[in-house]
Amino acid sequence: MAPDQPRADELATVSHDAEHIIDLFRRVGRALRASDFDAPGEWAASLTMPQLRVLYLLGRQGSLPVGSVAEAMRISQPSATETIDRLVRAGYVSRTSCTADRRVVRTALTDAGRTLIDRPWDARRALLTERFAAASEADRERVTSGLETLCRLLDDPHRSPPETPSAPEDRA
Repeated sequence: MAPDQPRADELATVSHDAEHIIDLFRRVGRALRASDFDAPGEWAASLTMPQLRVLYLLGRQGSLPVGSVAEAMRISQPSATETIDRLVRAGYVSRTSCTADRRVVRTALTDAGRTLIDRPWDARRALLTERFAAASEADRERVTSGLETLCRLLDDPHRSPPETPSAPEDRA
């Protein structure tokens, strides 16, 4: 085993820690989603899941051609066009012709679309602010530091996950 490779017992501990972190993230996610308003989900009750996915895609990526929306969503271009048509009619998405190629139609969130997808995050931000206001400065610093460390570890493109040791019967 290479000197920089973790031992099997270290991997077991790390694997347990990873499971614990995933469980904690699930708990945090449930708690934050529960704060999304009096009736979670009502903020987007009139929209389908594919419509919401398009809105969040445009929120993350910015203006995109319809073909790129279809590709990112892994749906056909006609399906993407139909979904976008409904979002345009609802006032959440706008269309513009590409100045470089008029055959290309770009889609983007409108202010109403941005407000809609930001709405749950506003409620979550309010809950975190309320709870952090009641926490000690030391607790706030530990939470922030831990999440910053996790983000740094996940963002590091040079670190690959350790290889899982093969089972004893696989070693011959």
